[in-house]
Amino acid sequence: MKLSHKIIISGCLILLAYLLVKLIIWQYEEYNERRDYCTAEGRFLSDEEKLKNIRVNLIIRNLQSRSKRYTGYKFSIVGISKYDLSNEEKVIDLMKQADFNKSWIENLGIIAIGSIPEYIDRRTCLRDPRRCYDFSKSNNGLVTLWNDDNSVNVEYIKSLPENYSIITREGSRVDLDIYPLSTLQQIDAKHYRISRYSINQRCCDQEEIKRRTPFVGNNLTNISKYPEKYAAYRRGEIGITPEPELRLDQIDGEIIDDFYVSDLYADSLLNQPQQVQKYGLLWSTGGLRKPVYKKNMKQEISITACGTIVEKK
Repeated sequence: MKLSHKIIISGCLILLAYLLVKLIIWQYEEYNERRDYCTAEGRFLSDEEKLKNIRVNLIIRNLQSRSKRYTGYKFSIVGISKYDLSNEEKVIDLMKQADFNKSWIENLGIIAIGSIPEYIDRRTCLRDPRRCYDFSKSNNGLVTLWNDDNSVNVEYIKSLPENYSIITREGSRVDLDIYPLSTLQQIDAKHYRISRYSINQRCCDQEEIKRRTPFVGNNLTNISKYPEKYAAYRRGEIGITPEPELRLDQIDGEIIDDFYVSDLYADSLLNQPQQVQKYGLLWSTGGLRKPVYKKNMKQEISITACGTIVEKK
């Protein structure tokens, strides 16, 4: 037999042996998964241990999913709030206390952030040290969720208390999404659920309030449904209007909800930042107090025996 043939046969045998070992390992892991045994840690985990791993994994996945496809999340931020925002009224109370001269990061008690702009800058820095800078300054002294090598700061995340909340902002979207980790509940051995709340950023963010001032109602900008109002607004024929009269305690989420608030403000033209902030507060409260919102705003999570989050099959 020629030497070249021997080399080819040896290579094939090595490849087959490698694939056989991989198959055995995969079958072993699948077997362990079926009996809820965590192969990575070599033991069965308690429900509390799984819950802790899920909390950590939620933040890691939020960061990794955005960083891997960062072109679509160029301005996204994942923040960790010190507040336990485990029900709607807690969120509403926090919005009520918000200072319109501060950012949502300050108003919502953010103590650590992982921003995609910082991720991109760190990535550039690793490639070209001349383009590095003091990243702590861009976070205003907050803890960063990125390590120097641009990996996720897992050790810090593991050290966080159990009742913090994740708050995310997707690029230039108006909404902020809140995931209170204290609301994690087990459905069965492989599935958990967590509450998710969405609020309008105008409730509590100086930059967004400034960007949306003056406030222009939907009817004044909808050329297809209200062409005459749109034309009058564009010609400058509509002056500043009185602020609609509506109190926070009147919003019940049933008759007076977010749609009611939107309709009430539909013909408004307001020029004070406090008025824009109030709209954000009222609109957000109208959605948060909806019975259907409370029922449906749950996100289901599939996990492994180790408490690692996996994509739903």
